[in-house]
Order: sequence, then C-alpha cells, then structure tokens
Amino acid sequence: MQTKVLGSGCAICKKLRKLVEDAVKELGRDDEVIYVTDMMCFN
Repeated sequence: MQTKVLGSGCAICKKLRKLVEDAVKELGRDDEVIYVTDMMCFN
C-alpha cells in the first residue's frame, strides 16, 4: 500500500511526513510513504 503525504516542502510538511513514517512503522506495516511536493502531481 502507498501513503502519500502532500505538501509544499515546508518544515510542517516534513514533520508530518516523519510522523506518518513513524506511525506506519509502529503499526508494523510495510506501506510505502511517498512525499509529494510537486503541486502538479497532487492526483
């Protein structure tokens, strides 16, 4: 499964990505966490 974190690349978005990665790991899942900062790819 993929989980996408969408953001502009700011510090808050980067922190959100880290929190999502930690949550996925804590749940024991092997989801791919993708960090998308290109506004044209938000689909």
